[in-house]
Amino acid sequence: MEPDPLADKALERLWVLGAVRGVHVGLRPIDPDQVRSSPEKAPSSLERALLRRVGASEGLDLAFSTRGAEAFFRLSPSQIVSIRAKLIVSRGEIYEKAGRSASFRTRPWVKGFRADFNQAYLDLKFKGLRICLGRRGIFWSTARFGALALSDNSPPFDMIMLELDLPGGIKLAALSAMLDEMWNDQRERYLARRFLSAHKASWSPTDRLEIGVGEVVLYGGDVRYPSPGYLNPLIPYYATQFNSNLDDNVMFDFDLSAIPVDGLRVYGELLIDDLQYRGSGPNALAFTAGFYKAGDLDISLEYTRANRWVYTHRVTECQYIHFGSIIGDPIGPDGDRVTVEISRFMGPRTWAGLRLSYARKGEATVEDRFVGEHPTSFPSGVVERRGEAVAELIRDFNRFWVDIKLSVSRRWNESHRLGSSSTALGLELGVGIRCLRFERREL
Repeated sequence: MEPDPLADKALERLWVLGAVRGVHVGLRPIDPDQVRSSPEKAPSSLERALLRRVGASEGLDLAFSTRGAEAFFRLSPSQIVSIRAKLIVSRGEIYEKAGRSASFRTRPWVKGFRADFNQAYLDLKFKGLRICLGRRGIFWSTARFGALALSDNSPPFDMIMLELDLPGGIKLAALSAMLDEMWNDQRERYLARRFLSAHKASWSPTDRLEIGVGEVVLYGGDVRYPSPGYLNPLIPYYATQFNSNLDDNVMFDFDLSAIPVDGLRVYGELLIDDLQYRGSGPNALAFTAGFYKAGDLDISLEYTRANRWVYTHRVTECQYIHFGSIIGDPIGPDGDRVTVEISRFMGPRTWAGLRLSYARKGEATVEDRFVGEHPTSFPSGVVERRGEAVAELIRDFNRFWVDIKLSVSRRWNESHRLGSSSTALGLELGVGIRCLRFERREL
């Protein structure tokens, strides 16, 4: 759950309809201080009412659900400084795991509960420059349901991040983070330190078009420290990696978002993990394509595909994971997914939606290493198939809100065992309480 579960949904609808400006969707979370409203372009009284939902709010919120509890704290004592914190308490795993780690982000506590300070960071803003220090979740993609390069699937990083706004609709972002440690036992066993750096340029010549180009590097070793070449946001990581002759994991990411007409957004993302311009190894590519249509019914369709070797690496500590969770899209390597969502705002305080997804997952995992094989089928091996339907209703009552989710899921060839299947039903009830409010700044 989020502090205001309707705010992000309202912001996207208003932006696609042309009622807000200044959204860089490829660099999320979006800073509400940079978003500007255009009430005269709001097509109906609903959109004009939704404009009042998407301003920046400050205070303390508590959320309780059948899975656990969350607490959110936001405070901006001045226009320069702001503080954000989020605590999650959950019965069972908080983050989906696909690999191994030598460290623990969360450990079982009383009666199986786990807790994590999911966010705890300080923001400093100086006339177009933003400095973020601490632990913060990010989602660098124009897609709606999954980011290929940097997503919210893994635990948030402990990092320093810079964002710079330049004339002409250009926004630059760069971060450097320390990741968890991993054991490498390929030859001599050692405990590897691990680090990640990323930078991205996003260009929005108009509010209808955004083009993003980014690069990510994950590196580590028993005697590795943060590399000056990777800490410098102006130097291409691939050039540093190539000249150092080290086998670090460098990826390129490209994304695009366009609003050809009011009410329709089309988008795509391409991740290049490995592209063989010399040699005979396999290419490691992933892509996402989709659209979002705002109307009486909001409709979204998205398809994601990641081939056999995406997120994998020959060196153990360079696998694209953090505390065992994939840093990119949770589909991982050797899989694809199609997602459809139909939703509607039934007034400015009520939202209902139905999300359907179908995924295929091959036998490859993020821990696989290329040793010369070239699979001829996609997905490979015994393919696990997953289908899920989630119905959700959110109702806001000003001082508190209610979130109800009903889900049904089905798996075929579960855990890649031919003929094995299972069905699961889920009901999640959530209540959020706005305990303390300091200020709310409308757009």
